[in-house]
Amino acid sequence: MDLNAHYTKLLRFCYMKTGNMETAEDITQETFLKFWESNTYKDVGKELPYLYAIARNLCADYYRRPHPEMSYVPLEDIADEEQDEINIDSLALKEVMKMLPDDLKEAVILRYANDYLPSEIGKIMNISRFAVNRKLKKALQLLKSGLEEGGRNDG
Repeated sequence: MDLNAHYTKLLRFCYMKTGNMETAEDITQETFLKFWESNTYKDVGKELPYLYAIARNLCADYYRRPHPEMSYVPLEDIADEEQDEINIDSLALKEVMKMLPDDLKEAVILRYANDYLPSEIGKIMNISRFAVNRKLKKALQLLKSGLEEGGRNDG
C-alpha cells in the first residue's frame, strides 16, 4: 500500500472529524507514527482499515480533552492533485453534517470527500459494502431534508 497516496485523504478525514486544521495535521502525523510502530495488521493485508481505525480513535481522543478554538480552513486548501475542489465545503452542508450520527458522517466523508468505493469504505468501517450503501443512502436523505429545512428557515 502506498501510504503517501493516503496522506491527504487521511488529513481531510481528520479535519472533517475535528474541524481544526492544526489538530488534523497533528492527528494525521500521529496516526502514521502509530501505524509504522505496529505490525498488527500490516501482515494480514488490512493496512487501510487499520490506518483509519487509528485516526478515528485519535479523533475521538481529541474530543475527550479540552481543545483550543477551532480554526477554519477551506477544504479546497487540502484537496489533492486528483481533485481540484470538494463540493462538501458549503456552510449549510457543514451545519447539516454536524447533525449526522458519526457513522453516517464518516461514510459520507470517506465516499464523497475522499472518493473511496463502498467496498473500500466497508473495509475501513468493518462493515459490508451493502451496509455502506444503506448508510450513504440514509445520510444523503438526512442531508437533503436538513438542507431543505434550512432553506425554509432562511426565507
